[in-house]
Amino acid sequence: MVGFGTIGRGLLPLLWRHVQMEPKQLTILCAECDATGHSLARRHGVELRVQALTETNHQLILESHLQKGDLLLNMSSCVDCQQLVRFCQTHHILYLDTAIEEWNTNEEVWHDMSEFFQRPTYDRTMHCWVRHMLAMRREFPSTGSTALLSQGCNPGLVQQFAKQALLNIARETLPTPPSPLTQPHWARLAKDLGIKILLVVENDTQTVARRKGGKEWVNTWSIPSFCYEWIQPAELGWGSHERHFPSGGQLHCDGTRNSLYFHRPGGLTQVRTWSPCAGEFLASVIAHEEVEMLTNYYTSTEDGEVYRPTVYFAYQPCPDGLQSFRETVARRYQHPNDLQIRLVSQEDGPVEGMDEVGVLLGGHDKHAYWYGSRLTAKDANERAPGCQATTLQVVAGALGGLVWVLENPNKGIVTPDEVDFARVLEIAEPYIAPVVGQYNSTLDTRLNNGGLVYPESPPPTDAADVWQFINFKVDY
Repeated sequence: MVGFGTIGRGLLPLLWRHVQMEPKQLTILCAECDATGHSLARRHGVELRVQALTETNHQLILESHLQKGDLLLNMSSCVDCQQLVRFCQTHHILYLDTAIEEWNTNEEVWHDMSEFFQRPTYDRTMHCWVRHMLAMRREFPSTGSTALLSQGCNPGLVQQFAKQALLNIARETLPTPPSPLTQPHWARLAKDLGIKILLVVENDTQTVARRKGGKEWVNTWSIPSFCYEWIQPAELGWGSHERHFPSGGQLHCDGTRNSLYFHRPGGLTQVRTWSPCAGEFLASVIAHEEVEMLTNYYTSTEDGEVYRPTVYFAYQPCPDGLQSFRETVARRYQHPNDLQIRLVSQEDGPVEGMDEVGVLLGGHDKHAYWYGSRLTAKDANERAPGCQATTLQVVAGALGGLVWVLENPNKGIVTPDEVDFARVLEIAEPYIAPVVGQYNSTLDTRLNNGGLVYPESPPPTDAADVWQFINFKVDY
């Protein structure tokens, strides 16, 4: 296992329930580790080495620990996933990670992100990163050692939620529910159901009694990764039903040209959205791997007609995370050297609230349907001591993916859309329950009422088709 932060530590105690292995078969490599991490590793009888992987040393280090048929669990941040996947494919080693990351071992980048903004906007998009990762499929056989990319919660479980949601809607709206097996079948099902939007929606309400200080960055998961996501350009898959190209949007010039990005940070691009517990709320359009993957997976060109739903990730982070990001923007994306980083955890007292994360599908005969996990921090800590909701949702997705990888060792490089979704959910659901589906029959009649606030200057809307993106985007 590479990396031993909150996800690695949450995953370790659960491994033994689902994977037949001895503690001596597991070695943990991490760039740094505190006393709590060392104690946890000793308690489970596994070897832990504080040794950072870098661009220059990773091959030598991995060769000393792995051999053909072994598994590399990449639970790290700031380690280049593309290089690790290439190493594993070349050496016939199984692989799983929870997100796409690049090399970033220079702490100065965190304190001053101006270097990030000097890149061309396209090079900062998740579209670019995902395309580079998936381009490796051309280098290695499709029957090679399985490498499952981006299998956490989102990305990861949300792609499996999407398939279950489509089947649930089909059972209630189609006379003969289908049994899709391949990508064209799933895209055809979404088309037949009339799906116009396929959104990943997350509302994180978790808090602790110890609120953030003025020189603290507080969040429920990896703060450097969170910050980079929020300053990446807003991105979305552009639905075939859309007829109002958004101001400031630009289609990607490569690939299938089925998605677009904005020349502005996702964290500052807002939309209206909905989830069962939160109701209607404002969220930010954040660049995420699953947006690119879902956009491609649910695109159909059958009979020469292009079909695609609009896809994006609408995210409301925990209250302290949102405030921390606003302070970063106010500091012109620079972090002072004395800024403290702190994760919302049980160490600061009981964590309250939940992380409600799922998919929202709209445009079908029953209007809108949300399907996903409504895990409370309290339940998470009871099921996996020390975990809060966000951590356990990622851990559960990785655990379900890990079981699938071990059962399917020769599938080559795959994404969460391409695995057996039912098998992954079977493993994950006991940890992230309740997993629920809920329809909303009134959402489509209220989204485009922005003009009620300032009728003298209403925002652009399309009353004829509520599922147009302009009805969701918030301009004031």
